[in-house]
Amino acid sequence: MAQLLDDAGKLGWVLLKSVLRFVFMFLNNCVAIPSYCFYLILLQPLRIWDSSTFWHVEGVMFKWLLAMVSSWGWIAGYTVTEWGDDVRPISEDEAMVIVNHQATGDVCTLMMCLQDKGTVVQKMMWLMDHVFKYTNFGLVSLIHGDFFIRQGKAHRDKQLIYLKDHLDKYYHSRDRKWIVLFPEGGFLRKRRETSQLFAKKHSLPHLTHVTLPRLGATHVILKTLSAQQENGSIGCETGTPNQSGNKRKGLQWVVDVTIAYPKARPMDIQTWIFGYRPPAVTHVHYRMYPIKEVPVEAEPLTDWLYQRFVEKEELLAHFYDTGAFPTPKGEKEAGSREMTLDPVWLCIIQSFAFASGYMCRPATFQSERLHQHVHWRLKPAPPLVLIALRIHAARTDSPTVAVKAFLSLLIFLPLITSHRRVRSHRIGRQHLLLSSGASPPVRLVCQGRKRVHVYIGGPAGIL
Repeated sequence: MAQLLDDAGKLGWVLLKSVLRFVFMFLNNCVAIPSYCFYLILLQPLRIWDSSTFWHVEGVMFKWLLAMVSSWGWIAGYTVTEWGDDVRPISEDEAMVIVNHQATGDVCTLMMCLQDKGTVVQKMMWLMDHVFKYTNFGLVSLIHGDFFIRQGKAHRDKQLIYLKDHLDKYYHSRDRKWIVLFPEGGFLRKRRETSQLFAKKHSLPHLTHVTLPRLGATHVILKTLSAQQENGSIGCETGTPNQSGNKRKGLQWVVDVTIAYPKARPMDIQTWIFGYRPPAVTHVHYRMYPIKEVPVEAEPLTDWLYQRFVEKEELLAHFYDTGAFPTPKGEKEAGSREMTLDPVWLCIIQSFAFASGYMCRPATFQSERLHQHVHWRLKPAPPLVLIALRIHAARTDSPTVAVKAFLSLLIFLPLITSHRRVRSHRIGRQHLLLSSGASPPVRLVCQGRKRVHVYIGGPAGIL
């Protein structure tokens, strides 16, 4: 009986914790995503004036949103240990990242482990399944310029054309540096059997912990973003100018990322949200390849990509047997490093999100018989983003961004106002509502009982 009560108590605590975490994350989404969208609307003049600064600011806020997602797993005890090459020195170079795909938690893991890699997260483009577009974070990814790809043979050729057009249109213009894709084209549990049958039919290696990758998106990215000379070899510059007018060097690296979960149990997004699993460490292995070592033509690229996933299979098999990745050639032991998040910075970001959500309440009208009186409430967010950008500038030595954002937001400062009581005067069938000291003056012209026109600016007084 005592054991039964003890188990019931533990189960009750897990359920209570899961409910509290879900409520917090639901509120977190409700305030953070609308605030991100609202600030970008306010910064549209900056986009016209200086698009490079606008997309830099957008990237910073995008990184903050991903840091919030990372914090969901981090506070539950889900941490990351990194192995292999150190990718931080190449954080400002252009790179294509290929990752094995086991579950939805792979994306959350990448969001966490790339937080301390300089500007990688804010200048990153993701390739993801089109279903992700319809999730709560889909709108953010759409604004950021990520690409949603539709799986299946019926859509494959068109999707590759759409991908090339998307890269041409958004990758350079928004100063993206890293592009992340999952070449397997689906989760391991869904594709393993099909992949093994294909491998057996074509005398390819039998893989258990990964599946054979698909070539299409990888080939398009390399052909579009690599600096190719007339003879087809990789050159030094693409010839495409970046936002500062300098020629871009094109892709310089392929970063091969292998994600391994304890006991080969992948972690999904539900685990990150509810936190019902005990604390666990996810292991991430990096290996960097200079772009000159990567073939561009389809057949040799296929062989090269297959070889990378055979190596992933060996890495994962060794990890699941020993609990560690194998020692690199020429080294005595495999070094690992724990990836940590700054709790103070996470608290600042979360506080900023909830403060913005509170201040970003939309304009509302409260009326008691329209012909008698109307209460008008216009309360968009004050430039809290400037405070956070100033802190970010202090951390990254880029104060120019905060200054330009401030000058852009000056256009919208007159809209920052508190509650206003507006009284109406009935003249025939039309109601003219006058502001009580708003700056600039606000005129509400009501036609009938349903239609309301809002005018900001102009002289105050009877119209």
